[in-house]
Amino acid sequence: MYYKSVTFNMPIPIHNHLKTLVGNKNMSKFVAIAVAEKLHELEENLKKAYIDASKDKARNKEINEWENTEMEGWS
Repeated sequence: MYYKSVTFNMPIPIHNHLKTLVGNKNMSKFVAIAVAEKLHELEENLKKAYIDASKDKARNKEINEWENTEMEGWS
């Protein structure tokens, strides 16, 4: 796996807490794992939202009605 050096800001109290609990040497690994877990959670929530939206009959009916009007007058 390749790595990319990044610079970002975080509140000092969070940094101090992280440094105390994880230590300087393990901060990058800890942050990478935490971000990966959060990204996975966000992806799962987005997938669920798309699935739920696709099952919404009123929403799908409205989309179909708009799609039909958008194509009017196009050859």
